[in-house]
Amino acid sequence: MAWTEQNELFNFKAAPQISGEYRLHRADGTHTQVVFADGKWLIDTTGFVGWTGRLWRLTEEEMLALRRRCSRFKAHKTDSYRKVAQAAVRLARHYASARQRVQASRYYLIAHRIDVTSLKPYDLEWQTVNVRRVRAKRPDIDAQVDGFFSKRGEPIKQSATL
Repeated sequence: MAWTEQNELFNFKAAPQISGEYRLHRADGTHTQVVFADGKWLIDTTGFVGWTGRLWRLTEEEMLALRRRCSRFKAHKTDSYRKVAQAAVRLARHYASARQRVQASRYYLIAHRIDVTSLKPYDLEWQTVNVRRVRAKRPDIDAQVDGFFSKRGEPIKQSATL
C-alpha cells in the first residue's frame, strides 16, 4: 500500500479525509502546496478552484491479502499482534480515503484494540473528526469489532474509543 496521486480535481465541499500536504489549484493552472490539518485548510481557499493530492489506495489483491492477515489473528499468538494491527490500519486508511467511514472506523477500532501504537497522529485525528458522522452506526460497529475478537479468542478487552 502506498499513497496514490489522484488526477481528478476535487472541489472544497469534499475535503480530504486524512491530514497532510495537498495541492490547491487556481483557474489559470498553477497550484500551491498547502497543509490540511484538524479538518481545515491552513490558508484561505478563496481564489482556488479545487485540490488534488495523495490518497491511500489499495488494489483488490492488496485488500484481500490484508483481510486475510486480519482474519488469521489469534489471541494466543501475541507475535501476530503487530502485523495484524498494521494490516487493520492500512485497511482503515484505504476506507477513510474512499470515504467509507463505517468500514474505516471498524478497522481503526480493531487496530486500536490490538496495538494503539500502530496508529499515527493523523489516524487518531481522523477518528476524532469523524466520530460524529458514525455515531448512529456505532453500536453496529462495536458489535462487528466484538465479533471479530470473539471468533479469535478475545485477546485484549479494552474499550477502544472513537
